[in-house]
Amino acid sequence: MIVLARSRCALRYVRHCVLFMVAASMGLAAQAAQPASLAQLAPEAATVYVEIAQPQALVNTAREARWQTLLGQNEKWQAFWRSPDGGRFKAGVRTIEDQLQMPWHQALSELTGGGLAVAADPFERRSLLLVRAQNADILAKVRQLAINFGELASLASGKPSPLQASNHRGVEVWDVAGQAAYALVPDKKLLIAGNRREDVIAAVDRLLDGGRSLADESEFKAAQTANAGNDNAWGWLQLEKFRSLPQWENLQTAPRGNVATESLLGGLMEALDRASYLAVQAKVTDGRLAIRWQVPFDREKLSANRQWCFARAGENAGPALIQPEGTILSVSMYRDLAQMWQLRDQLFDQDTLAKLNQVDGSLSMFFANRDFGSQVLGELQPGSRLIVARQKFADGQPVPTVKLPAFALLLELKNPGQFSPALVAAYQTAVGLANFDGVQKGNPQLLQQTTDYRGATLYQARYLTPPGEPQQTVELIYNFSPTCAMVKNHFIIASTAELARQLIDELQRDETARATNNNVQAVLNLEHLAAVLTDNEQALVTQNMLTKGNTRAEAQSEVALVLRVLRELGTAELRLAPADGMLELETRVGLPKLE
Repeated sequence: MIVLARSRCALRYVRHCVLFMVAASMGLAAQAAQPASLAQLAPEAATVYVEIAQPQALVNTAREARWQTLLGQNEKWQAFWRSPDGGRFKAGVRTIEDQLQMPWHQALSELTGGGLAVAADPFERRSLLLVRAQNADILAKVRQLAINFGELASLASGKPSPLQASNHRGVEVWDVAGQAAYALVPDKKLLIAGNRREDVIAAVDRLLDGGRSLADESEFKAAQTANAGNDNAWGWLQLEKFRSLPQWENLQTAPRGNVATESLLGGLMEALDRASYLAVQAKVTDGRLAIRWQVPFDREKLSANRQWCFARAGENAGPALIQPEGTILSVSMYRDLAQMWQLRDQLFDQDTLAKLNQVDGSLSMFFANRDFGSQVLGELQPGSRLIVARQKFADGQPVPTVKLPAFALLLELKNPGQFSPALVAAYQTAVGLANFDGVQKGNPQLLQQTTDYRGATLYQARYLTPPGEPQQTVELIYNFSPTCAMVKNHFIIASTAELARQLIDELQRDETARATNNNVQAVLNLEHLAAVLTDNEQALVTQNMLTKGNTRAEAQSEVALVLRVLRELGTAELRLAPADGMLELETRVGLPKLE
């Protein structure tokens, strides 16, 4: 039970640090170089470190109109703000402002103007807060504020003040109810606070004498060097102790029971398991939040069971993204699925392996008894692409009540002349089976046909329209017109003929054929996603009314806010790539203005 409690505490602590780091990164702008890193005061044994060069940016961001707009429409926040607890909170803020003789946001900006850092070991429940103030005057005001609150507590309880002062080598150190301590160093404009007095004293000694600190650790220095020159928020985790957590073991074993998890995350999980540390950086530039995660990485040190996840050094990795008009999601990925299939008995547990072996036999029948691993997956290049796009319905075309986006898988073949006929035959077999199943269930039938488009043959199937059926009440299946086509050395399998034609247009452009060094790359267009949701807005309003019990007006307001936020977020991007001995995962997303 103790181990479980500590593991939850450690993970919760790290999660809070990362969220605070991300929030504090918002609104950062270039500033003059800061003094020496606060890491020089951090204990050498710290396993978590977060440093924020400009914490005042968090304060400024919190006061922006966009967040006030969101909070103003959040029922739980408004309920708290009107509650007795909310009233006490507001009264407490006013009291602090009166004591400091300045607004709360100005006080926080001055107190943290030189930077803020947290160094901790959540497994030992030790934490240290290091704050460099903008000026010494704010430290004096904070000192007096704490004394005043201590005296008020003493009057209320009839006991001595919980704050007791002492002097350590000329530095004033305050004990807080015997459970924490803080030190004020006005000439250095420093506030040092911790949940253990001995840690605060040790930090003061490092300030006065130098001595070894976290900043002297080689792995920490490597991460700090990578972050040098960037005025942002960044963090560092020493991973050795985290590997002892039950959650870590669960994370590492999860792919063994799930093929999709292994395909997408297996290699990343092993890279993380072999890494000694994890570095995180958050930054806002031109209204977009970027978060970068880095771990040391060497493909050759991965186990033989996982090297199929990454391209060898010097080889092309994932192909460039394709984004036809209306694209919601575009994904490019490098995975040698043939090698993964051959290694499946080492990668998956027995239940999953039994299912895969059954699938192996079934899929081989679709490909004229070709071996699915070596003769089907083995004919595919490791790079593949997934595209999801908004679907438009032409005049006279049946329009489903619920309009789904179209999607397509784009595969690159090693021997297109030899293997593409087998893929087309498999497609036709699948359509035939779908029709046979439709007859049993009374569903509409698919009519197969071929058309030529820009030198490519499209093999497509469309559902026959029931006679007399109103166009606005057709079934969900009318979102689909399964289509496949061969273009150059690329095979397209799409849910609609229109998306297949769009992809043919894109593939005719030479720039789409170029490769990248990205292992995974994805772009999510949230504005186009909002457009798809708008196409189905009435269904969303009805669902909101049924699940939340809202009135129609309330449901419309909630749905409208979600759509507005999505439109203003713009695009979200993800990129996973090895670079200079590191594996980097970078995400970017826009920030809503809501003005």
